[in-house]
This record gives sequence, C-alpha cells and structure tokens, in this order.
Amino acid sequence: MEDLDHYWDSNAFTEREKAILKFADWFAFQSQGRVDEETLALLKRNFTAPEIIELGCYFAIVMGFQKFNSVFQVECSCPLPPPKGA
Repeated sequence: MEDLDHYWDSNAFTEREKAILKFADWFAFQSQGRVDEETLALLKRNFTAPEIIELGCYFAIVMGFQKFNSVFQVECSCPLPPPKGA
C-alpha cells in the first residue's frame, strides 16, 4: 500500500495494474471530457474493449455512490479499523 501514491514508478505493480490505477486517477480527478490518448493507449495495450468499458462502468458506479454519500451526508456504517501503527 505504501507504493500506491507513486504507483507509476513502483515495481510493486504490473503494467496492467498501473493502467487500472492511471484510469482510476483520471476518472477521479481529471474526468472533464474524454480520456487522454496516453491513458487510452495504455488501457488498450492491456485490456480488451469490453474490459475497458467494464472498468469505466465500475468507476462511474463508485464515483456516483461517493457523490450520493457526500450530497446526502451518508456516513460509513462499518468503519475500517485504524491502520497499524496509527
């Protein structure tokens, strides 16, 4: 998990995993319009068109739930335990 913030330069992730993380970053922080060509090319090298659509649908659903929870101030009903060492 400590490599997650710098996944692109980390050896802890495969190119396929990095493609998912890059798409997730784009979806969460830059999704104003079309996905950039670099991210799309990376996705196409690692996934079929149906898999890319499935990933996009998954991220859309997750982002939608997050937006819903924020709008209606829905609190997490089963909090995670604190990280080790916290």
